Amino acid sequence: MIHSALLERRVAHLLASSGGHRNVVASYFHFQEHQCLYLVGEFCNDGDLYTHLTSHTRNGVMDEQSSVHVMTQIFHGVDYLHRVLGIAHRDLSLENVLLHDGECKISDFGLSVDAATRCKARVGKEYYMAPEVVAGKTNDPVKADIWSLGIMWFILLTGSPLCCEVRSILPMSA
Repeated sequence: MIHSALLERRVAHLLASSGGHRNVVASYFHFQEHQCLYLVGEFCNDGDLYTHLTSHTRNGVMDEQSSVHVMTQIFHGVDYLHRVLGIAHRDLSLENVLLHDGECKISDFGLSVDAATRCKARVGKEYYMAPEVVAGKTNDPVKADIWSLGIMWFILLTGSPLCCEVRSILPMSA
């Protein structure tokens, strides 16, 4: 638990002190009270991308041109997290992308880790998890983030997750 709290404070500090990126929710400051860490960040007036997709598009599907525009913004934000801040998100999803005046902004860094870390924990939203994460195998969180990006784009274009059941992406055991 202490490791987790230290990591959360480090991520909060990185987000607040880095100067920011237009496709990552701005973090203004953070504080800890009792055993809870609070982040004070940018208000995004248009909700999350999943809600937008399900309530503002035809059949919950985005056209190709719009999806390219949206995913390009998300790619830029994730690239900033990986290359500049050195963190992997580990919970990328349409629900964790907020919208503000037409801009996509990545949010919710509660599961983030150092990008160089190798992880074994099964974290994130199942439909977006890389197969190795679902299986609980040691994984590269940056590569797992990239898998999640592909799933996000798939959902934008089709309106449904890649698999009906997450178990269907696991290898069959003998």
